[in-house]
Amino acid sequence: MTKILSPTPDNVELVAQVLGQGGIAAIPTETVYGLAGLALHPEALAHIFDSKERPHFDPLIVHIPTLWKSLAALDEANLVDSKMLGPLAKKRADLLIHELWPGPLTLVLPKNALVPDICTSGLPTVALRMPRHPLTQRLLELLGQPLAAPSANRFGRISPTSAKDVLSELDGRIQYILDGGKCEIGVESTVIAIAPDGTVTLLRPGGTPIEAIEALLEIPLVRQERVSTHAPEAPGMIESHYAPRKPLILLSAPVLELSDLPETLQPGTLQSRFASGKIGLLVASGNKSQSALKLQELCGSPVIARSLCAADWNAAEASRNLFSQMRFLDEFDIDLIVAEPCPGPSAKDGLGFAIMDRLTRAAAPRNAPMEDLPEAPIEKKAEKKTGLKKKAK
Repeated sequence: MTKILSPTPDNVELVAQVLGQGGIAAIPTETVYGLAGLALHPEALAHIFDSKERPHFDPLIVHIPTLWKSLAALDEANLVDSKMLGPLAKKRADLLIHELWPGPLTLVLPKNALVPDICTSGLPTVALRMPRHPLTQRLLELLGQPLAAPSANRFGRISPTSAKDVLSELDGRIQYILDGGKCEIGVESTVIAIAPDGTVTLLRPGGTPIEAIEALLEIPLVRQERVSTHAPEAPGMIESHYAPRKPLILLSAPVLELSDLPETLQPGTLQSRFASGKIGLLVASGNKSQSALKLQELCGSPVIARSLCAADWNAAEASRNLFSQMRFLDEFDIDLIVAEPCPGPSAKDGLGFAIMDRLTRAAAPRNAPMEDLPEAPIEKKAEKKTGLKKKAK
């Protein structure tokens, strides 16, 4: 049985002990809950992949303590090989680390040879972030070594933003979930890659607004397209991701602005495709009852609605509620989910851009079966010495 632990000092030390001995546990961060294991311990990483049913071609994000707040510290911790970076790249990496860590920003940098291939899916780079959740930082402090912590859900599914969400995803697959409350941000970290020549590429929008990064570096970021199959450069880049079990359709405009529906939602199509035609509606903001009534009139099917914002649009509120409201509808007795886009310009910047990214991926055609996709090169066992402690202090 999987047990949810209250965040007492004794329970934090218990989870640290489990992790330090090579086990795994679900932990809170400010973005979403993560399934953690020692980042330099291949057996723990293999356990993460197995528990999540995660394909080995999808790399993990390594979480680090606040003491390692410089490129030199990451070098010293045997995570990064900064000799592979030119002067401009080093300058930009240190600036981002100094100004935006701890927080929801992941940096992809050349990896040290001691980082196991299973952590990076055989890539020459490693994804690193410094979470700001106090419980996660306490665990990292107790361990004195980094943790890999992808979202604590089965692969491709809705990310968990509460301990209860984790339980619904991984009950019976892991021993402990450390309860840190509802996640502050509610979507995953922003992921950017820094190339040896200093080029900075956006791989995934997330909790740190793109505009903040561009303003700090005084350059526009290069934009990287999603990948449809295998071999992504970083976590969360696959075209279909963050998806409910029910089909999800992303509308082109809010329901109250629609005069007609896409073919998929036309009454004839709904009745022929689904047994009941019941719809779950994810409203961006405003009067959800009014939106549900109009959608019901347009498609001729019963509608249950949930809203990302209680009143007017607020990107931070919508971000916190996105995955939990999507999960609520997914567990309800409906046939499909219809989601409104973020309103107006908010869909193209800040957290609104990250929300639209998640909705677009949730609505994308589902991935091919995992057995049909190739595996990345993975180390069989860790025979390398990490030079780090194996147990929590």
